[in-house]
Amino acid sequence: MQNKMSGKKTLKKREQGFTMIEILIAIALLLVGLLGVAQMQVMTMITNSTANQRTIAITLAQDQMEILRTRPYANIETPPLSNTSGIYTRSWVVQTNIPATNMKQVTVTVSWLGKQVQVQSIIAAGNL
Repeated sequence: MQNKMSGKKTLKKREQGFTMIEILIAIALLLVGLLGVAQMQVMTMITNSTANQRTIAITLAQDQMEILRTRPYANIETPPLSNTSGIYTRSWVVQTNIPATNMKQVTVTVSWLGKQVQVQSIIAAGNL
């Protein structure tokens, strides 16, 4: 008879479910995981924003370089002022006879929020 009673008590303990401590530990582990995922999302958004800004800056620099390449050789020169559009400032420097005679080295710089990209090209006179 006592064996039957102790068996019922053991069975009752197993059927009671989770304890409060087990639930709190599970919630804490879940929160740590969710905070890690949230931090990863924030970093992804920042990285995507930075990559987008850099892509726009490179596109602006390449566009300006193409504009300069379509000009007649004699009209390719350093402007007196830089060109500003939104957060981006575009400027370029033209160095004559570098790296050789009848060549111009053009460096286009686009800067924004303390960052910058540069595109560089050499343009030769048409009658080489």
